[in-house]
Amino acid sequence: MPKSPEKSLQISSNFTLLFKIALPVFWTVFFGGFAVSALTTDMYRSFNMSAMAFRTMTTLFFLSGVLFLYFTFWQLKRVEFSPDTFYVSDYFKHYRYGYGMIQSIHYINLIFFRLMIIELTQKGHFGKKIPLIISRKRHRIHIEALPERSKRLGMH
Repeated sequence: MPKSPEKSLQISSNFTLLFKIALPVFWTVFFGGFAVSALTTDMYRSFNMSAMAFRTMTTLFFLSGVLFLYFTFWQLKRVEFSPDTFYVSDYFKHYRYGYGMIQSIHYINLIFFRLMIIELTQKGHFGKKIPLIISRKRHRIHIEALPERSKRLGMH
């Protein structure tokens, strides 16, 4: 049986950085540039559309994409579990919480990733729900190292 870890163990996947920062920044810069270009040039002629329709569609596409990114990828957090507390980060701010703050843990299986949503008993610095993409390997290591706490928290 593995020993209880003395240090914190990152549970979230390293892909979190890619999905939280790199992808949204790339998408916003690329399509933001396209939207600015669509609004300031005669690009609509290449698409055989009226200027108003093309600019409206481009603006709606850009804004809906930014809203989608905001409500999905930008909400992801980096999470580490230590013996007494857990840490949550958005890569700019870092906060420590006690395990007593966890109300429940839910999982969502996606095609390539598994999301964990930690629901807190009260609103924390990042809100009441903390979504993260879990690293399956580190998640399994944590459960094996601390089976009683994992079971009590509802981790599986």
